[in-house]
Amino acid sequence: MVELRSLPGGADDDDLADHILTRLEPFTIGPPRWLRATLAVVAGVQLLMSLPWLVGADPLGLLGNASASHLTRDGALGLVIATAGLITAWRPRYAIAAALVSLAAVTAQVATALIDDHYRRVSLLVEAAHVITLVVTVLVASATRTASVIPRQRPPRLRSASGQAGGPTRSR
Repeated sequence: MVELRSLPGGADDDDLADHILTRLEPFTIGPPRWLRATLAVVAGVQLLMSLPWLVGADPLGLLGNASASHLTRDGALGLVIATAGLITAWRPRYAIAAALVSLAAVTAQVATALIDDHYRRVSLLVEAAHVITLVVTVLVASATRTASVIPRQRPPRLRSASGQAGGPTRSR
């Protein structure tokens, strides 16, 4: 028969797990803090730029004489990219999925920019306002190099037959 007991000094398994995880925090895999902070700021700026476009407005005049439908499309794509960036900054474990979504949105934005330029709806110079979406996508993609696909989880607490944590008795 093996009996599991509490740790010496009155500490239980949760205290030990918290202590170990706190000590290992600097060594966990993930993007550096500066990358996450930069991504949050740049994606936040992209979000603030995209929201007025979503309703067909361009208060800063970045897109010149673009139509309301053009602004709405760019706002929707910018919103997707900004959201992917903010999610990655918040939880880097989603970086791979966010990078794929962001890459698809940037590809759509580049394709529509080329089509707009071909039909002379908006010049490529005006479309240069979307460079920030490329920056967000590159930052999200760089966060994938250190993203862990397995989230760090704590094991469930063992409970005794009486329902109290820390002292179950097991027989073999």
